[in-house]
Amino acid sequence: MDRNAELAALARQAAGTAGVLRLLVERMNDVGWHLDEYSDEDLRTVAAALKGTAIMMAMDTGNAELLSELTGRTVHEIDPTEWLRKLRGDDEEP
Repeated sequence: MDRNAELAALARQAAGTAGVLRLLVERMNDVGWHLDEYSDEDLRTVAAALKGTAIMMAMDTGNAELLSELTGRTVHEIDPTEWLRKLRGDDEEP
């Protein structure tokens, strides 16, 4: 398996684990159960770190489709030079 495929699989696993961890915290709260060693906020912080790491992995692969999948937003790949040109409002080629 190539590096990008491995990163994509790992990113999906990290994002999935983050979701499961957030759900676990909610369900534990529903039944009044808490961990002695870690607060709910600690667990939410770990979940957020996992999700952020998954997004960074997706960005590293350059896979816009994966990034869209993980963020829940449509992501388009664009040439940075073209983006800057449009941002400045330049109609001429650089």
